[in-house]
Amino acid sequence: RFYRDNAGGRIETQLLAHDGEQGKTRWIVRAEVYKADGERASGVGHAFEIDGTGMANKTSALENAETSAVGRALAQAGYSGSRRTTREEMAKVLIPELRE
Repeated sequence: RFYRDNAGGRIETQLLAHDGEQGKTRWIVRAEVYKADGERASGVGHAFEIDGTGMANKTSALENAETSAVGRALAQAGYSGSRRTTREEMAKVLIPELRE
């Protein structure tokens, strides 16, 4: 939908950091959404994931972080579903994963 509405739009991602030992690497990604060339970012999103936490992150933590950052940036630019996840909902997911 974003590209249909914004023919000249683009989404840029940047790996801000990756650190930690093998199998426990922390990935931090930033995404910026631009609706047209020459405009400021319409939305910015950040996300992090840690290798090995949760099922998907055993093999795809970086990809998950990038996808999450893009989703957050799109939501900031007005492209989201009916609602966003609350802090409390995320805490229920993250806390058990960090204990593994």
